[in-house]
Amino acid sequence: ALVHSDGRWHSTSDIFCLSLSTAAYHNIDLVILGPTGNASRNEKAGKGAALRAFLSGVPADSIIFFYDAQDTFVLQDTQTAAEAVRYFDLTETVVLSAERNCWAFSGCRSYPEAPTSYRYVNSGALVATNGPHLSAFVESWARCSALEDDQKCLHYFYTNSSAAGRYRTGNFRLVLDHHCRLFQSGWGSQLEGGPGDRRAVARDGAGPWVVNGTLTNPETNTRPAFLHFNGGKQCMKYYHNQLFPGLTWHTAQIQDKEFLVWGKTTRASVLCKPTGRHSGTIDVAAQQLH
Repeated sequence: ALVHSDGRWHSTSDIFCLSLSTAAYHNIDLVILGPTGNASRNEKAGKGAALRAFLSGVPADSIIFFYDAQDTFVLQDTQTAAEAVRYFDLTETVVLSAERNCWAFSGCRSYPEAPTSYRYVNSGALVATNGPHLSAFVESWARCSALEDDQKCLHYFYTNSSAAGRYRTGNFRLVLDHHCRLFQSGWGSQLEGGPGDRRAVARDGAGPWVVNGTLTNPETNTRPAFLHFNGGKQCMKYYHNQLFPGLTWHTAQIQDKEFLVWGKTTRASVLCKPTGRHSGTIDVAAQQLH
């Protein structure tokens, strides 16, 4: 989604700029990390390596939110998102986003049961405190995703697959956000297919997803802090209008926001110049809480 020219980073991707506008709206201190290492072969392969480099400069015990910046809306401010973390014990633990689709993994039938339909690992978002356990997780993820799909790697680690032993190092525990208290994935829901997609109602429930600009998961009755359109992205503009009515890229509040992009402070007005074209490149963002 990001292109480097004239000493600056910028994007012309509509969906990336939609996502970035939601972080600016909530005044999130966002650090945008670029893929590294084997990203030329597979841009997702750089996610673990990018996070590893970022963590080296973060104080111990800081809370880190890490998510795919390309297709994720920020729905809450930092304080509200941090309050939702209390539902999880982060001791030596990394909390991963969950989704309904068991993608890129051959052991789906033996997957652990879950209390909701959000049963499977999604690699698009995580939260953890910075410490040896997070470093071990990131190192393991980077080693694996250099050779295999980044989400498949998390399936290995979460299910304790025999394949995990080839890459895993150190001690860390993985749990999934089955109730979407922090992370909402869109695949297989009306967030992907739109409110007219009747196929998703059996799982979603009959209630609406958005009321008065607030997203509530009708299955879990939770209000997540991040919305990741990990499946189809055709409804991103529709839900942006529902969740952020009247908000455009030209709103002064958005234009004046600054983000740290690959180590360089960049104004939103310079960073995003949407043209109507969609880009498939994945960049990742990290939010640090002290």
